[in-house]
Amino acid sequence: MKINKKTWPILIVLILAAILRLFKLTQVPPGFWFDESSFAYSAYSILKTGRDEFGQALPLLFQSFGQYNAPLFFYYLVPFMAIFGLNIWAVRLASAVLGVVTVYGIFLLGRELINRRVGLLAAFVFAISPFALQFNRMMHENNLLAVLIVFGIYFLLKGFKKPKYLFLTALLFSLTFYTYLAARIFTPLFLIFVYWLFRDRIKLANKRFLQPLIVALLLLLPFIWSLKEQEAWQRTGGTSIFGDVGIILRINEQRGKYGIDSFLGRALHNKLIGYTQAFLSNYLSHWTPDFWLFNGDPVKIYKTPNIGLILFWELPFFIIGISQLFKSKKGRLVFGWLSLAFVPAALTRFVPSASRSFMAAPAIALVSGLGLNQAWDKLNKKKFLLVIFYLLLGTNLIYYAYQYYFNLNQHYSYQWRKGIQETIGAIAKVEQLYPKIVVDQESINYISVLFFLKYPPAEVQQEAKLINRDEFGFSYIPKIGRYYFTRNMPQDLESGVLYAGLCQDLEKDAELIEKIPINETQSFCLVAAQS
Repeated sequence: MKINKKTWPILIVLILAAILRLFKLTQVPPGFWFDESSFAYSAYSILKTGRDEFGQALPLLFQSFGQYNAPLFFYYLVPFMAIFGLNIWAVRLASAVLGVVTVYGIFLLGRELINRRVGLLAAFVFAISPFALQFNRMMHENNLLAVLIVFGIYFLLKGFKKPKYLFLTALLFSLTFYTYLAARIFTPLFLIFVYWLFRDRIKLANKRFLQPLIVALLLLLPFIWSLKEQEAWQRTGGTSIFGDVGIILRINEQRGKYGIDSFLGRALHNKLIGYTQAFLSNYLSHWTPDFWLFNGDPVKIYKTPNIGLILFWELPFFIIGISQLFKSKKGRLVFGWLSLAFVPAALTRFVPSASRSFMAAPAIALVSGLGLNQAWDKLNKKKFLLVIFYLLLGTNLIYYAYQYYFNLNQHYSYQWRKGIQETIGAIAKVEQLYPKIVVDQESINYISVLFFLKYPPAEVQQEAKLINRDEFGFSYIPKIGRYYFTRNMPQDLESGVLYAGLCQDLEKDAELIEKIPINETQSFCLVAAQS
């Protein structure tokens, strides 16, 4: 990209995006969540041995606490492990880089959809978006999925003019299936919608569309082959509405009011109606003011205190943008993207979900960028409106920055496991004094120990065996070397054994070896039996 008057604005936006994603990256969020450690350690194991920690060579499905994850993000992390080592910076940098790449992709896509200014404004919106920053600053595979979707759509539009770009479209959309489980739902639905929308231009029998389609099918063969394995469906079964026994219980309860064999009861209360109601209710839960403006995701590691998906300054421009989408096919393409992005999350039990609907974040930025573009000339003509705009933007950003970069650590310190690195570091200092170390699986977790100790993957592979699967399908490794992991910390302490967990869960009369504060009311403790 040549640096000139036209490129300076997007360079400034990219620099802003990078600063917001890299500032205090290892301190905010505080601590290091288990999923971050899990993905990173699996990538580290691949780097060191060519196998995951369970001994599987270059797997198409990676185990994480007994759940199976799509493989691409694990392999994407490997070069970061090779260059920077196994540490928090390397893991979160990988996501931050994807965030900045997405900003540039949105600029290109907005320029292709409408014009350069829309692309620039949409890129700016995404650069400062709470929705985007929440995930771009943590390890999450949805960051890679967003990149693939944005550039996949960009090259699709380019491919209408120059067919060679359709091969890139085929590659990128095929890779989404290897990235995040939500893509299994979103990508097919979105591509069907694209085919319907551009049916006058997409002729599958035409060589320029048929060849990329064949390439896509070939790329998907390993994925299709993996679907025959039960493990490929395990995570879906644990989280989907179709695995929710509560729906079946409600159906049976409602049928009972009519008599268990009543035709009317079966007609009004059955699985089709029950699952449809659950899906619609879940889908609509993603379109509430509370989710968008006030509180965001109920899961605390996916939210900032008192902040929704977007800031208040963006709302009027988003509404204006929505009103403009139906004026062209390209606009309807964005509307379809935005609408379908919430479908995968609506098929799960835990809603609303920002993590499973992150595909919507670039579309939201494009819609807001379009609305801001429509209003920009009017804002420039009326200075008092421009002043109000900058005041609202500035105060919103300052409030958000305070909430995220400074207040988040106070509100969600335990959820992020603040102090976990220091706790495991304290264990490492004294581990040679204890032949057995018992660690609380719930508060510290086996994967955090492996990550922060940089435990040799070849040794882990000799012992790694998951046990005690819970109702959601999650399990853990009970023993690695001298480390023993348990969900229930014993109250009768053995002599010569070190215990690590939350202070409140440990024997109060034990000998305190080390105490690491999490927040004002909680701490990690290392204790041993009184000598």
